Amino acid sequence: MTLLGKIFIVVSISVLCFNFMDGLTFKTKVHYVSEENKNIQNNINVRFEFENKSSSEIKISSINPHCSCTAYEISSYHVKPNSKEFLLVTVPWSQLKNLGHVYVVLETDSKEKYIKVSIKVKD
Repeated sequence: MTLLGKIFIVVSISVLCFNFMDGLTFKTKVHYVSEENKNIQNNINVRFEFENKSSSEIKISSINPHCSCTAYEISSYHVKPNSKEFLLVTVPWSQLKNLGHVYVVLETDSKEKYIKVSIKVKD
């Protein structure tokens, strides 16, 4: 392979990695919990932290919980470039235990239009 070919491959991989990181990046999209994680109200609270890795503001246009037992709070529907925000998801332990998992889907105006985060019961 020629030097020019090797340079092309390296540049192509770099562009793919850059595009993959563009948009909202979550520390984790799945949290595993057990009964020990419930609070005094017998609820499970999970904080999903995310960051806008793009160069423009990202708008979260809707948040759709898996079921009516799942509540949420979000720090901001408008995520500025390089800023960090969070989504707090709350579900009663009894419901989560019966279902095995719950999820929330965020709809955005970024490249990744739909983002799903989940809470699952540890096996």
